[in-house]
Amino acid sequence: MQLRNNNDFDSLIVHNKLGLLGEALELKMRELTQFRILELKSNTRFWNFDNFDYAQYKHIHLYVFQDIFEWAGQDRYELGFSGKFSKYIIQFCRGDEISSYADSIFSTLEFKNLNTKDFSQTHIESMQSQRDYTYQKMIAKKLASLWARLNFLHPFREGNGRVSRLFLEMFAQTLHIKFDIENIERRKQVIALNRSMRGNLQSLEELVFMNLEI
Repeated sequence: MQLRNNNDFDSLIVHNKLGLLGEALELKMRELTQFRILELKSNTRFWNFDNFDYAQYKHIHLYVFQDIFEWAGQDRYELGFSGKFSKYIIQFCRGDEISSYADSIFSTLEFKNLNTKDFSQTHIESMQSQRDYTYQKMIAKKLASLWARLNFLHPFREGNGRVSRLFLEMFAQTLHIKFDIENIERRKQVIALNRSMRGNLQSLEELVFMNLEI
């Protein structure tokens, strides 16, 4: 794997299919990705979480950003960035550890092994029958943990937030839960996710809990 520098990393945004930069790129990207997100949401066959894996997670990125980046669907390691990755003081998963860390996340989404999986279908259904505060807190805790891990994974050069939010919303939907993640103010999301990177998930759990409809 050829190591690449920061200039190469930045050029992945600069050399986009639209030929746009700065605010113009942001506005057009928001428009195009919103359209693709709505398309992908309607594809019910895609959202089969019994066998959902990291390859499918990358396909979300490919589909959502296909109109913008040639490298859509490829993670940092596949693009040649195998080392550390940070934004401000926040350190994300190393490029050469993305694959193994992603596997540890998506293996917990399978419902087959009831003894080891966080989201066992049998357990979810038995808890759903209660429909109470305890159940909602449990779901909030699980989803917050999943969100925090996806945030640490941060596999893509751009678009991690859009992909993780779409994934979490659709995953909750398969559990017959409405998670209105887009209703959460972005600033609050960032603060809570940054705290989760330091091991404090309380703020994130509270945000999830307040935006669940069970």
